[in-house]
Amino acid sequence: YQAFTTGNRNKSLEYSLKSLRIAEGINNPSVLAIVNNRLAHSYHLDLNKQLKFYQTAFTESLKTNNFTIQYIICTNTGSTFIKMNVFDSALIYLQRAEQISSKAKIKGYIGNMFSLTGKVYGKLRNQTLATAYFNLALKEVAQFNSPRDLGTVYSDIATYYNDEGQTDSCTHYAKKAIEVVENTPFKNEAVEAAKLLMNIYRNKNNDLAMKYADMYRIANDSINNLKSIQQNQLLTFEEDLRQQEVVVGKIKEEDERKQNIQYALIALGIIV
Repeated sequence: YQAFTTGNRNKSLEYSLKSLRIAEGINNPSVLAIVNNRLAHSYHLDLNKQLKFYQTAFTESLKTNNFTIQYIICTNTGSTFIKMNVFDSALIYLQRAEQISSKAKIKGYIGNMFSLTGKVYGKLRNQTLATAYFNLALKEVAQFNSPRDLGTVYSDIATYYNDEGQTDSCTHYAKKAIEVVENTPFKNEAVEAAKLLMNIYRNKNNDLAMKYADMYRIANDSINNLKSIQQNQLLTFEEDLRQQEVVVGKIKEEDERKQNIQYALIALGIIV
């Protein structure tokens, strides 16, 4: 988890794949849900694969009574659908997450869910609900000392105002997004805010444009550099091969089981 939150996605993927192999041996739904959810985080470059692992995690979570796990996975699945621009599906998962949080009285996690819901309504051009959910998100994250969560909400709001053409509000929240994570291990989370400010100040203030361009480049390179992508692809390829071997192994075991049953019936027939 620490590797993921500090931007080391490949190390996160490596540990998550190791965890998955252990979890498969334990075969506990709660453990499988948590591990698949964590594994999905690492596939930020492959949204289809990320969605697959989130949905696997959600299926496992439904076998448990752990509403916190169900809530977190619903929220994460909604986030992936937003990245894929599938807003109706995103809203379904986020609304389900809100229902779970209300039923189970979940605290400490719901600010992100409110912010994501605000993003969806922003994309659907519903300004009233978008701003209402962003206000709920700010109210929630303000109760907890989490620069990462607060920075994420500020960045989401800045993006919303940028889409609405409200440059002053976008600038205000983008700067707050950067400030809140600037001296923390989560400074890479400000990548989108830096990109927004870089574009705003382009052709207006060269010094500020260069400042935020450098900030965006450094944060973006640390997340998406070529070596990181290649290592991610290698780990993914190895895991795909392993999953194929698991499937083949299960088919072989089932064939052997059927064959053993047939031998037993033949033996029983001979005895009779």
